[in-house]
Amino acid sequence: MFIELDVSGDAVIEELIPTIQHKNPKVVATVIAAITEAVRQFGTKIVGPKMIAKQLAKIFDHKDNNVRTE
Repeated sequence: MFIELDVSGDAVIEELIPTIQHKNPKVVATVIAAITEAVRQFGTKIVGPKMIAKQLAKIFDHKDNNVRTE
């Protein structure tokens, strides 16, 4: 809903990105699912892919399998 109200979804994604470093894998998987759904719903014109692309290495190297598959 916040992305719908904002012209750009970058502010919302900026708030979610630091949570990828969280200790709890369930939290990390949920954040990744939220980011993925935002990109699916609004596309890359609204949700900029640059910030997300910088985090891909951390996501794919995560020790928890659920995080990597999300």
